[in-house]
Amino acid sequence: MSSPSPPPPPRPADAADGDLDALARQIRELTQTRNARQAELLSLRSTTTLKDILAQNTTTSSTTGDTPLVDDADLNDILLAQSAALTADKQAWTQESLYRMSGLTAFTVRDPAPNGGELTGVRIEVMADGKFGTPFYLFLKPIPGTVTTDEDVAGGKEGKAKEGGKPEIDGIIPPHVTIHRHTIPAYFQSSLAALADKYLPPPPRPQNVDTLVRSLRRILFLHHLRATALSHVRDKVQQSLPSDTSDATGIYVSEFTVDPEARLVEIEWRDAADSANSSINNGDDGAKRLGWIALTEDGGIEGVVIKHNGRRNVPMEMQIKGPNWVRGGADSMDWIEQLYDRLKWTDEPT
Repeated sequence: MSSPSPPPPPRPADAADGDLDALARQIRELTQTRNARQAELLSLRSTTTLKDILAQNTTTSSTTGDTPLVDDADLNDILLAQSAALTADKQAWTQESLYRMSGLTAFTVRDPAPNGGELTGVRIEVMADGKFGTPFYLFLKPIPGTVTTDEDVAGGKEGKAKEGGKPEIDGIIPPHVTIHRHTIPAYFQSSLAALADKYLPPPPRPQNVDTLVRSLRRILFLHHLRATALSHVRDKVQQSLPSDTSDATGIYVSEFTVDPEARLVEIEWRDAADSANSSINNGDDGAKRLGWIALTEDGGIEGVVIKHNGRRNVPMEMQIKGPNWVRGGADSMDWIEQLYDRLKWTDEPT
């Protein structure tokens, strides 16, 4: 029997430590390289895909003889899935934003009611201050054309020329649409009904769906602009309210109320001195200071009434309208931006 081979001579301790340090340094460098590559892969978009980068790395490594930087198949699949999801989400978000910025989007849905057919839906977008508001939906139900008598059609009987100059056969109702459902606020029901009577009349009068939805969006869009502008004023009033009425001084705005249609504003002022004496006067805060501002559909001032103890305060009314109201400075909603500063109570002409 041959004797076992002698064990290799022990390596010096300093040489072993040097090899370990070199390996640790190489591992750290590879880890940093891998993390950098992962960050680059996750930041990719539609211009360059993960598959392209991995293919380039594999080709370069095979030609140079180096080990590929990313060689974990599971990690590659995860990165590919994450990158694809990010790209798909980005594309979907971009497409939705483009549709929403157009203001009007038409689509087709199925009526969930029994024996319900297809409906034409219209999504109406409103926006202000760089933000989208709550969209509104209008669903139109198509009504197919019907024939009341077969004899008229078989005989080719022609009726009189109807409105619009188009001759129609007597007894035939042409295809048309009606409003099936909608999410328009209740305070715009009368406006919607008026638009429907004007642009979606029953046959034989022609219908104009395009003008209907554009006119309806104008009403909703102006309402959103008015409500947003007035909400900024209301927020400033609420922020300026004293935390304790006993610490308040002078006359300040105590209430700023806007109706749901954003066409009427009610304002109330309170005198801190009267509030301090309310306990002496059995809860009576003294003279009432009330105001009402009526707005037009475009957001301009339709009328202003300010009363102090039951009497009109004309100087205060002129102050709210602004110095340029005679020349049309209050015809649009631009005046609302300075409204908070004009609410400072005054009894003297400005």
